[in-house]
Amino acid sequence: MWLSLRRKGRACLKWLLECQSKSPKNPSFSGFYNYTFVESSQQHIHIRMIDLFLKLCSYLYLCGLKVHRGWYRYGLGKSSQLYLKEPNGSKRQVFTFAVGNYTWGGTGKTPFVIFLSRLLVSRGYQPVILSRGYGYKDEAKMMIRQGVASHVISGSNREEAFQNAFSSVVPCSSMVVILDDGLQHWRLNRQFNILMVNAALAFGINGHLIPRGSLREPPCQAASRSTCIVLHHCNQVSNFQLQQLKTWFQIHCPEKPILTSFMLARSLYCISPQGKLDACSLDAITNQYAVLCCGIEYPNGLLQTILKYCHPKQLHIESLVDHHWFVLQELIEIVLKWNSFYASWNLIITEKDYYRNEDVFHQLVQYRNVKRHVQVYIVKAELQIHSGIQTFSKLLDKMGLSPIPSKSDVTFI
Repeated sequence: MWLSLRRKGRACLKWLLECQSKSPKNPSFSGFYNYTFVESSQQHIHIRMIDLFLKLCSYLYLCGLKVHRGWYRYGLGKSSQLYLKEPNGSKRQVFTFAVGNYTWGGTGKTPFVIFLSRLLVSRGYQPVILSRGYGYKDEAKMMIRQGVASHVISGSNREEAFQNAFSSVVPCSSMVVILDDGLQHWRLNRQFNILMVNAALAFGINGHLIPRGSLREPPCQAASRSTCIVLHHCNQVSNFQLQQLKTWFQIHCPEKPILTSFMLARSLYCISPQGKLDACSLDAITNQYAVLCCGIEYPNGLLQTILKYCHPKQLHIESLVDHHWFVLQELIEIVLKWNSFYASWNLIITEKDYYRNEDVFHQLVQYRNVKRHVQVYIVKAELQIHSGIQTFSKLLDKMGLSPIPSKSDVTFI
C-alpha cells in the first residue's frame, strides 16, 4: 500500500511537471529558452484552464512569500543571530554563511557547502553545518561520513538545534556556521549569502514561480541579497550561453562577484554482496552498459558527469523525485526491468541516495537476480571551481576570515 501511494505521488508530480512544461515561458527570461512560440488560443482548452489555475496559485504563492519576508523585515517576526556563550556569561556572535538558490534543487548547494567547509578548514577555521530536518537528513549523513565538518546538525529549527548542541561547550574562536539551503531562512541573520544557479537551467522550467514553474522567489530579489553568485554546471552550456547568463546578473546586480563551477567525478565504489564498499577507478564501467538510478532534482547534470569521466557504452537513467526514499521491492523491479534488456550491466547510484538508506542497497546486491547480472556502484563527485576562486578568497579576507596563521591555535570540539 505504501509503495502504491508513493507511485501515485510520483504520478502527480510528473503530471505537474508536464503542465509546467506546457505553460508559456516568462517573457522576462525568454532569451534563455529555446522553444517554438505557441499562441494561447492554439492550445487545448483544458491546458489553458490548468495554466490559468497554476498562474493564480503562483500569485497566491508570491503574496505569501512577500508577507513571510515582510514579517521578518519589519520586525514582526523574531529574527536572531547564532551565538556562543563565553565562560564569563557574555554572548559572542558566530559568523554565518547561507548557501541557497531561487529554484527547486539541482543547483549544487550541498556540493558547494562541502567545498566551502573544506576551504574554511584549510584556512584554520572550524565549520559547523546546519541542514534542514525531516527528509533532508541524507545530506547531513553524507557530510558526516565525509568528515567535512566537526559537526553537522540537522533540524527544522536550526537556531534551537545549534544552541542545544553547543550550550555546554567551551566556545571556539575559529568556529563558523554554514546554513545548507538557507537563502530563504529569514529567521536567522547571516553575514555571507551564496546564491547557487544552475547554468544549464538558469530560471527553472519556464521562468515562473511555484507551482506554475520552479522558481522559489524572483531571481532579482535573491541576487540582490547575495554576497556572491555561483553559476554551477558551467561545463554543460556553451561559452556564449554562460556569458549571456553572466551579463544578465551583471546588469541586474553589477556589484556581485560571479564564480563558475562544475562537478568532477572522483571515483566509484562497488557494493559487494559481503556488505563492503570496494573503491574502483572511473574506468570500471568503461564501454559497459549502465543505468543511473537517482533521486535528485537535476539528474541530467550527474548523467553528463558520468558520461564525461566514466565513458560507459550506453547510459540510461531512472530518475525519481528529489530525496526519494528507495525501498527494496522498487529497486528489484528496476533491476528486473533492465535485466530484460541486458545480460550484464551496472546500476549507478549517488552518495546521497546511498546514505539515505544504506541497508536497502546492501539487501539489493544480495538478491539472487542481482548478483548474477548487475554490479551496483556509488559515484563520488565533487564540486570544482572553474573561475573566480581568487575573487572568492579575497571576499573571505574582506569579511574577516583571513587564514589563521597558526593551526595549533585551533581547538576542535
